[in-house]
Amino acid sequence: MSSNKIIQKVDLKKTITKDNQAVRLSAATVTQRWTRPAVAVQASKDGFTKAVQNFKKSLPDGTTEIAMREADHASDNDKRDHYSGVCYDEKGNSLGKEHFTRK
Repeated sequence: MSSNKIIQKVDLKKTITKDNQAVRLSAATVTQRWTRPAVAVQASKDGFTKAVQNFKKSLPDGTTEIAMREADHASDNDKRDHYSGVCYDEKGNSLGKEHFTRK
């Protein structure tokens, strides 16, 4: 799938510690391709939080926020059930995307 840039996001009011760094969680509500209603954000909040907490790889250096771009799904490129998230630094610059698998 080609890029689907996040245009708007909401704070999930969750902060976790990953790689000895506080990381704030958010969720996309508007991207280049779709709009997500608030009820869908709330429905995915706990699962996304758990998936990020269980993520075994290191996050990109400088990550201070992870925004859920895609809710729980599988794709042609990754058959595992996962959430797609975009990592951001403290200035809001995208550091790349990660797949956070559901356990």
